[in-house]
Parts: sequence; C-alpha cells; structure tokens
Amino acid sequence: MFVIQGILTVAFGLAALFLPGVTLVTLVYLFAAYIAVLGVVLLLRGLFHRRNESSWWFTGLMGLVGISAGVYLLYYPQVAVSTFLGIVGLLLLVRGVFDLALAAYVIKTRDGRILWIISGAVGIIAAIVLWRYPVELGVAFVWVLGFYALIAGTIGLIYAYRARGYINKINLTLNMKK
Repeated sequence: MFVIQGILTVAFGLAALFLPGVTLVTLVYLFAAYIAVLGVVLLLRGLFHRRNESSWWFTGLMGLVGISAGVYLLYYPQVAVSTFLGIVGLLLLVRGVFDLALAAYVIKTRDGRILWIISGAVGIIAAIVLWRYPVELGVAFVWVLGFYALIAGTIGLIYAYRARGYINKINLTLNMKK
C-alpha cells in the first residue's frame, strides 16, 4: 500500500512541478481524483490493519476525509480558488499532524521517525503558506503542492522499501528455523 501511495504522490508532484501552466480548474480535477484515490488507499489500509495496528481507525478516518474532499471537488469544480486552496491546506495540515502523531506514537525506529517528522512538518508548513497567501500564489501554489507531494511520496516509497527489507529478514529467520 505504501508503494502505491508513494508512486501516486510522486507522480502528482512531478506533474505539478513540470506542468505549472495547467489551468487551476484542471488541477482541481487532477487533485480531486488524487485525493479520492489516496482516500480509498488509506481507508483500505486502515481496515486491513485494524487487528494489528492501534491507529487503524485514524488511517481509516483520513481515508474518509480524503474520499469526501475528492468527491466534493469532482462534483463542484466551479469552487472558488480560495475555497480550493483552503481545502488543500486543511488536507495538508491534517496529513502533517497525522504524520507527526505517527512519529510520536507509532513508529519505533529512529530513521522511520525522522522521515515522518519531516513529512509532517512539510505538510503543516505547506498548509500555512497556502492559507496565508491563497490568491497571490498562482503558479507558486502548484510548485508548493508539487514540492510537498514529491517529499511525501518519496518518504512513503522509502518507508515501503524499508518495510520490505524487514519482512524479508523475518521470512529468512523463519525459514532458517524450519
């Protein structure tokens, strides 16, 4: 799940950075689809891990928030730019706080904790910048969003790669005991 989330987030970040001339309405559609798909991924991850993760409900809740925001933006593309930026800022803030909570209460390794702290801090800073300068940002909004997506997606991919390494070590240990 982290791989899918990471790839989608990095792809969105690259598109936002290298296609800044895309109209804001088109960006609203792209971002709405991204948020809805990410919401589905988070909801499924929360549901699949409800037996072995104490924070499963929060991951599921983040998924529902993402699905709701994505569907809202898909059905109402005429939403004013400031409202769109407010929703994006809210999602970035909630995700940033969620990442910091993961770092504080769930992630046990030092390296993993640092990655989630960075992701959380960048999300909160991006939200504040978007709320502070909603109209003046123009293309800079696209760049800020793209920059955040690249960082968050890369961290997700790193986390997935590390998790795969841990799983391989566990499987090797179990196979040696047989």
